[in-house]
Amino acid sequence: HFISLLLLLFTATIWAANKSAVMKLPTSKYHFGLFSRNTVRRVVFPFVNTGKAPLVIQKASVSCGCTKVHYTQKPILPGQTGYILVIYHGKDLMPGHFSKSILVQSNASNGVIKLLIEGETR
Repeated sequence: HFISLLLLLFTATIWAANKSAVMKLPTSKYHFGLFSRNTVRRVVFPFVNTGKAPLVIQKASVSCGCTKVHYTQKPILPGQTGYILVIYHGKDLMPGHFSKSILVQSNASNGVIKLLIEGETR
């Protein structure tokens, strides 16, 4: 009976994994280059749900108050595209190189996605 139970659990796990959402991004990094600190920069990270279940972004956390994030709020059906918009404004920060991360939590099987923006301000 124990082996039957293990086989049943294994089968259920495989079936559940095949029915999950998957967030596929062309890139998870963006470099803005050199720009003035008083300039607001934006980048859109598009993604596709390549899984077999609706994908829902639950939360996106930023590493600094100089960075804001907006994302697709409705469930992204399999095969559909969503977006993550990252806005950077470093006017109150020191000039020079910066690197900021954004952690995106969703129900996707590939877990938490880390996005990275970089650049240099003068």
